[in-house]
Amino acid sequence: MCHPDVHDVEIASEAVEVPEAIVKMVEALESFYDELVPEHENDPRDVFVDGLKRALLQAYAMGAQDSAPMYFKPRFEHVEQDEGYGFFSREHRLAPLFAKKTAR
Repeated sequence: MCHPDVHDVEIASEAVEVPEAIVKMVEALESFYDELVPEHENDPRDVFVDGLKRALLQAYAMGAQDSAPMYFKPRFEHVEQDEGYGFFSREHRLAPLFAKKTAR
């Protein structure tokens, strides 16, 4: 389930419209966590998902500001599968944080 605050993030008193690709990434993270971790009484799901959601949105918002360093600009080009970076181009310096390496 997607939280209502996913679509807008406030950075430096300015609301930044978040593209659908980021919203879908957050929804995918939520469903991934649901499959990965069985439910129990002290479920840390909200802390985990909210932390990742905030990190993604903040990185995007920083990239949306003109003064942000180039490496925060979001890029979603596909690269060859053997590089193992999925949605991130090889220039994206945040890619190693999110990338899932493929078996070689």
